[in-house]
Amino acid sequence: MALQPGQKLSHYEIVAAIGAGGMGEIYKATDTRLERTVAIKVMPDTITISEDLRARFQREAKAISSLNHPNICTLYDVGHTDGIDFLVMELLEGESVAERLKKGPLPTAETLRVGIQVADALDAAHRQGLIHRDLKPGNVMLTRDGAKVLDFGLAKVNSSGSGDSAPQATMTMTTPLTMEGTILGTMQYMAPESLEGTEADARSDIFAFGALLYEMATGQPAFEGKSHASLIASILKETPAPVSQLQPLAPPMLEQVIDQCLAKDPDQRWQTAGDLKRALQWIVDGGSQAGVPAPVSRRRKRRETVLMATVGVLALVAIFLGYTAWRAGQREVRVVRSNIQLAEGTELWGMAGGMAELSPRGDILAYVARDSTGDNPKLWVRALDSLTGLPLPGTDYATFPFWSPDGRYIAFFAEGKLKKILATGGPTLTLCDAANGRGGSWNADNVIIFTPTSTDVIHRVPAAGGKPVTVTVRDTTYQDYTHRWARFLPDGRSFLYFARTESDGGGEQDAICIGSLDSPETIRLIRAKSNAVYADGQVFFVRERTLMALPFDPGARSATGDAVPVAERVSTMPNWSRGIFTVAESGLLVYREGDVSAGSQLEIMGLDGSPQRRVGPAVTQYNVRVSPDGKRLAVDNEDLASANVDIWIWDLEREIRTRLTFDEAVDRNPIWSPDGSQIAYFSIRSNGKGLYVKATDGTGEARQILTTEGRLFPTSWSPDGKYITGFEMKAGTTDIWVVRADGSTEPENFLAGHLGEWDPAFSPDGRWLAFSSDETGREEVYVTPFPGPGGKWQVSTNEGDRPRWSADGMHIYYLDNDDHLNVAEVDGSGAAFNVGKVRQLFELNPSRPGCIYDLFGDGERMVVNHRLGMDQMTRLVLVQNWPEELK
Repeated sequence: MALQPGQKLSHYEIVAAIGAGGMGEIYKATDTRLERTVAIKVMPDTITISEDLRARFQREAKAISSLNHPNICTLYDVGHTDGIDFLVMELLEGESVAERLKKGPLPTAETLRVGIQVADALDAAHRQGLIHRDLKPGNVMLTRDGAKVLDFGLAKVNSSGSGDSAPQATMTMTTPLTMEGTILGTMQYMAPESLEGTEADARSDIFAFGALLYEMATGQPAFEGKSHASLIASILKETPAPVSQLQPLAPPMLEQVIDQCLAKDPDQRWQTAGDLKRALQWIVDGGSQAGVPAPVSRRRKRRETVLMATVGVLALVAIFLGYTAWRAGQREVRVVRSNIQLAEGTELWGMAGGMAELSPRGDILAYVARDSTGDNPKLWVRALDSLTGLPLPGTDYATFPFWSPDGRYIAFFAEGKLKKILATGGPTLTLCDAANGRGGSWNADNVIIFTPTSTDVIHRVPAAGGKPVTVTVRDTTYQDYTHRWARFLPDGRSFLYFARTESDGGGEQDAICIGSLDSPETIRLIRAKSNAVYADGQVFFVRERTLMALPFDPGARSATGDAVPVAERVSTMPNWSRGIFTVAESGLLVYREGDVSAGSQLEIMGLDGSPQRRVGPAVTQYNVRVSPDGKRLAVDNEDLASANVDIWIWDLEREIRTRLTFDEAVDRNPIWSPDGSQIAYFSIRSNGKGLYVKATDGTGEARQILTTEGRLFPTSWSPDGKYITGFEMKAGTTDIWVVRADGSTEPENFLAGHLGEWDPAFSPDGRWLAFSSDETGREEVYVTPFPGPGGKWQVSTNEGDRPRWSADGMHIYYLDNDDHLNVAEVDGSGAAFNVGKVRQLFELNPSRPGCIYDLFGDGERMVVNHRLGMDQMTRLVLVQNWPEELK
């Protein structure tokens, strides 16, 4: 029965009927107590006989009352009078989106503004565990104060929502009111899973939001049908016409955002409304250029008529412009350089100085950064015509990103996997294993080439994911150690890559090579020490910190001239054989200027995290070890000018340092003998590569006790002085070895196989060996008996490496992937090894890679090789019109 003007429900007086929704009729009324105008929604008496519907009505009241958001219609009261259930809400003045759409599509700016407000409202509801389930144009009001989401009459409690708040606790249900197989909602905006009668979740609202956004942007429904059956078929199987086809001036990224909302599979959609809101805000802030026509596949006939009618006019204009250009002379094109400032409070992450990539069109920069809140570093995208960037959730600890050829996806390495994500954000998709990736490239045939580990060759995998297969083969003539930094050439079949011929990056035969998907044959193009990128007829690479451009014919796969300099003081990452630059075909170049790091600083700290003293100046140094008596440090320092690395010893009492090695060679990874009289280290020198031992007083010559073909790192000397252990990196594996300290025996592979094991450390009593392994797909610390055989025990609880024993053998320290120092209580006194409580202590800022910290025997102190220069790592240089440099 309809209510009449003047009729009262409790202290509310009906003024007039103003509408009806799927779950009730709506009236304008006066609150006689507070003297305000309100809206009252009552359940029609035609459906009050259904207890199921009455329960839904009561749930609506509880659902809305738990929400307090400027873009959600406010609930004032709930009442029951004369058998009538009703809700009292704020009265909104304006028009619904459905009414507004009768006039045509909304302007892009308004579509984005409304979309952001609605997404924010949904995010607030979803965080309370509430799903709207009937989002549509009729349930969004456009008011003077912004968009308002109405009618949570079909909202249900999300069983996965937070249960912390009181409102949430009062709405817990054991079974959903919508039975399996029942369709509830407005069909045109329902997600496929809802139409199939399965349980809806927040991603179902995101599908409806996508349909709403599509209709606001184009003026047409995303899905249509002449009957319920045909409409359902359309939603389940069809893809709406591209937004760019109906609205060519819409921002390209808006189309991507909508497409991801409307994905059939919920896992392929935006996973949260909060991420969706941030993507739309990014477009508004300039992240996707509006007003630039997107490609349109079909033109209407009336456009063709207009085009033909204007041909003559355009011809006259062209003649006039040509004459003007002839008179005025051709405008000079200049090279423009500027600094790219990252978002306030963010910095490039660690070695991420080499992890910035321009999109194929050169309009967006992808990079890895972390902010001042301490969140994990992740991928960011920033349009070059914008002053803000957008972080991409789900990309924690991403490394070496690269773009799909259409600029829609970004591939990257993280958590031992090769992954991809839409440039606008969304779920990350795992493609294959890649334990320690070294760059990749993506062609138009959706083939990805990449290097899965630091010791491997180039592999290929479908962009949709699958099992990788090798593409390149090591050249034994040049003793190739690894192939990395693959980049496709324009034909999408040939590619550039870097061949590293010495394990430490010092090989004289290192080269930029050309490979092919169609043949195992390769071409060594030019000797170099860095990655290479092709753009606009040039192959770019770094030589002695100068960015060089080599004229190149991709068809002939050969150079056509000599390399010339383009930019100076370009940052490099020598350990990775990578220059920090990225080039696009559009005449844009981005590179880092200056040193990647200002060096590192040795610092002695308490095991409570308190700083005590610095040791020496800030220099380029990698591995530090404390002498057994705690009075000296051994460290390897690099001379950046000559790339020579030598072992130095710091006397902590006299505060002086002494050079131990003088060869023109790479001497690295020093470890002390138990009595402190000798140091063992890895060296590459004229008379052989391998493990050397030298007296710490500097007397006598170094003696070689082990020859190796791979990259070998000594890490621990047994307490009885008989054995030295370490790990060797060779083709595709990292194995732990043990050798007699006097060199009397051949090295034994203590732990070897297809898994990666590294950083072995003898226990103080010599009975146990701690080490790191990735056998589970994650880096963890384990302990095994020495010399074996026996089992093994996991020590770390959430990833870890670089184990160090306390002097009493009762604790093992290690670093997790966030560079927090952790400590585990252990007991190795019996036949079995026992691991007790594990605690996280504090965060370090180590200069990876290497032996970046060590413990003193007093059980109170440690030395850390702290990384410096992070404030300089946010400086990137943008060069526009770089081809002019070559003229």
